[in-house]
Amino acid sequence: MGLNLPDAEKITRAVANAGVKSVVGFSPRFSRPLQTLQRIVAGGDLGELVSIWSRRLTYLDPAKNPAWRTDHSLSGGLLMEISIHELDWIMRLGGEVRSVFARTAAQRPISSRSN
Repeated sequence: MGLNLPDAEKITRAVANAGVKSVVGFSPRFSRPLQTLQRIVAGGDLGELVSIWSRRLTYLDPAKNPAWRTDHSLSGGLLMEISIHELDWIMRLGGEVRSVFARTAAQRPISSRSN
């Protein structure tokens, strides 16, 4: 997945030129709990879906992860690398997004590597 449209188009051309298949792996959308929730919402048993929120609590220790994961120029930061999965399942369940509010906080320093 590219970090911007020109990068994504470059990846698309490279895949087409190589004659191979490519996929963006949004694995949470295939989880059993989410598929069950999708069936319940689609069945209308809960009424109209008007709001969804998500909270992901995690700590990625920079010392235990590949360097690219903490380099925003390579990964896009946590929003692109991790939180994009939250946005994907929310859109899969609720459709197009009309508005977004987000807040981030860190209990530990993002980078614990010493210079």
